[in-house]
Amino acid sequence: MKSLLQKVSTTSIAEAFRKVAGLGGSRISRSVALGLGVMVGLLPIVPFQTPVVILLAFLFRVNRVAAFAGTLVCQPFTIPFLWGGEYALGCWLTNTTSVAFAEVPKTAASILALGRIVFTPMAAGSAVVAVAGGLLTGFVAWYIFGDSNRQKGDSSVVTREGRP
Repeated sequence: MKSLLQKVSTTSIAEAFRKVAGLGGSRISRSVALGLGVMVGLLPIVPFQTPVVILLAFLFRVNRVAAFAGTLVCQPFTIPFLWGGEYALGCWLTNTTSVAFAEVPKTAASILALGRIVFTPMAAGSAVVAVAGGLLTGFVAWYIFGDSNRQKGDSSVVTREGRP
């Protein structure tokens, strides 16, 4: 377990950002694409994340690889935590009481009848988390991608004084 925690550190996360920074496209294209990918990745549309993010990347003309990489925030081991948190936030935002899993009837008709009770908080919570996560990722990526260009000695990065 300790070796797993050593592998997932802030250094490895920054290194992953730098690998995405090595992709083609401008700094803004990569930053927007990564933020867009994280935003779509945080929405509870698991089977449709990749087609949706690729379509949006084409529409916004941003880096498709970086957009796809952003959707990888949603993994099988993160889904219960993400969706549980989004549902809890949605229940708080919509002022509804959450439905405990033990209380959910196990017949298909009963689950479908609960649709609105579960859907509304889930939609509200996931929308807030997705937009906040996408914006935060975009800004962090903008900052990291700028630093990676300066570290490489990229003369296309201009400082406030107008000098490279």
